[in-house]
Amino acid sequence: MTIRDAGSTVLDCEPVELTEIVRRALESLRAEAAIDAESISLAPESTPVLVGNGRFIAEAVQALLAQAAQRSRATGPIRVLVALDTGDAVFTLRSARGSIFPQAMGPLGGSDGSADACRLSIVQGLVAKQGGTLTLFDAADATAEVVLRFPLGAAPDSAPCRSETAPRVLIVEDNDDNRETLERLLEIWGYRVDTAADGHAGLHAALAELPDIAIIDVGLPGLDGHQIARELRAAPGGTNVFLIALTGYSGRDEELRAYNAGFDVHVVKPVDADDLASLLARVSRTPAG
Repeated sequence: MTIRDAGSTVLDCEPVELTEIVRRALESLRAEAAIDAESISLAPESTPVLVGNGRFIAEAVQALLAQAAQRSRATGPIRVLVALDTGDAVFTLRSARGSIFPQAMGPLGGSDGSADACRLSIVQGLVAKQGGTLTLFDAADATAEVVLRFPLGAAPDSAPCRSETAPRVLIVEDNDDNRETLERLLEIWGYRVDTAADGHAGLHAALAELPDIAIIDVGLPGLDGHQIARELRAAPGGTNVFLIALTGYSGRDEELRAYNAGFDVHVVKPVDADDLASLLARVSRTPAG
């Protein structure tokens, strides 16, 4: 079975047995000694089969189970339930006490809550591409649940892949976690993504093949973000690139400095994933998320 995304990329879909995906993910975590036999247990109520992209569904499940493994010492044993409910395949993480995502509302790239928020943004993007939903029933001192629901049939607008005709985005960011998280989010949203970890590599990548959009951290080793913007604007075709300055500093002076260097937008860390998705969608005229 195939489904087609807005960028005309055709994706093969297949029957996916959700219980088996969960079982394999748990086995993988146990093999890595990330969890022990008592911390997370699987209690399948049924073995629902849905139509979708198995790799992306498995990635969403794996991410949630990895988070549960990290939190199991604080929450106590976590049960994993797989069930059928009104035409949906349902995956549930349930803790008897304590939050599974204690800082889930934190924005992307922030402190403390950023890791939880980033994981959830990635999982939500993967699930949405399958026509599914992610819901938190999270409490600090009570029963907490994380619930994924997938329709049994493929969503007609599913597109868990990147389109070769989608806008190309270059991310220049020296922080590995921030760069990798942004890269994964943008790929889920359907963009083609290239990355660089320092200023010189970022400028080289931009000049080698001009991106449609460049997200550039201002404080980079080597060339800083302002230098990259100036060099890029002076290059043939460089005025056509939409430049986003990513910085930890706010204030009118910082904004003016970014605009004077050639940036179109000044974005202060921590980045809100929804705001970034909306900005990229407006710039590229491509729905994100």
